This record gives sequence, C-alpha cells and structure tokens, in this order.
Amino acid sequence: MMQLEEFFYCVGCGKMVKVHDAKALFRTGFFRVVLPLGCCSDCSRV
Repeated sequence: MMQLEEFFYCVGCGKMVKVHDAKALFRTGFFRVVLPLGCCSDCSRV
C-alpha cells in the first residue's frame, strides 16, 4: 500500500506521482496536509 506522504496528485496528467518526480508542489490549504497538489516533471515540459 502506498503512503500518501510520498505521493502527490499531478494536476497536469491526473496521476499520483512520487514526490521525488515533482517539478512543482503547491502549498495550498486542505490539500497541503491531506493530498499535496503539484506538477510532475513530464507535464512541466509540455
């Protein structure tokens, strides 16, 4: 089972991605604590 602390939801591709592969993590309200939002390296190239 994956630990949510190690993953974030990429708003570009809509997938759960490892934090290590993040290009940008957003620090906003509820999602910062429960499910971080961000943009993965692959989506940031588009």
